[in-house]
Amino acid sequence: MTISMTNNMTLRRSFLCCLLTTALSQVTTNTLVAAPEVSIEPVKKWIEKQAAMKTAIVKFTQERRLRTLKKPIVKEGKFWFRAPSTFRWEIGEPAEMIAVQKENEDLFVVKVKDKEIDQYPYAKIVEEGNQNGLSFLESGFPRDLTAFQKNFSILSVKESQGFFEVQTKLTDRRASLGCRKIVFFLDLKTYELRHVHLYFRDGSVMTNRFQSVQSNASIADSTFSVPTDGFTINQK
Repeated sequence: MTISMTNNMTLRRSFLCCLLTTALSQVTTNTLVAAPEVSIEPVKKWIEKQAAMKTAIVKFTQERRLRTLKKPIVKEGKFWFRAPSTFRWEIGEPAEMIAVQKENEDLFVVKVKDKEIDQYPYAKIVEEGNQNGLSFLESGFPRDLTAFQKNFSILSVKESQGFFEVQTKLTDRRASLGCRKIVFFLDLKTYELRHVHLYFRDGSVMTNRFQSVQSNASIADSTFSVPTDGFTINQK
């Protein structure tokens, strides 16, 4: 499967959910605060709790519901993060697709079955991300509520079925053309993120349920290396 830059951005939305596990949402240049009547105290506590996180190892289940399918597509995934913006994301067991990017370096998308690697230059990702309204995927990681609100407009916060349900929308107009809203579910006692729903304008819904999160665990440098033996590298 050949991944265009636009499709690659869809892929990056997926592991954005994983990034949000650690309350590390990327920044845009827009500024939009929550409506005054919305109590955002749970969101503050969520971000404050995770602000000191240096690394994270996350196991998650991704569920995609499409209008054309009766049953959801369910896959297991794993995500490694090292501050400020180095990560490895993979989906499937064994991994079917892997994405690796070190801070301010090229993005590598590994298509395991096809034995191909798509390499996207960092400068091109930033440029095309800006053009497509997805610059928030390429920016730094906020450590406070103000930075979070530059990326998300908080619509409501309420208790629902044992969680704080935080409904948001992307502040970037172009990015919001694809994604209608994002809903975060926080634990009532610990304020940890348990799952996220992304609602796309084509009617599909993606849910990431986080099974386990190891904070500040040791991660070997080799985790963020890309296996090239036997693979064809496609420069994008």
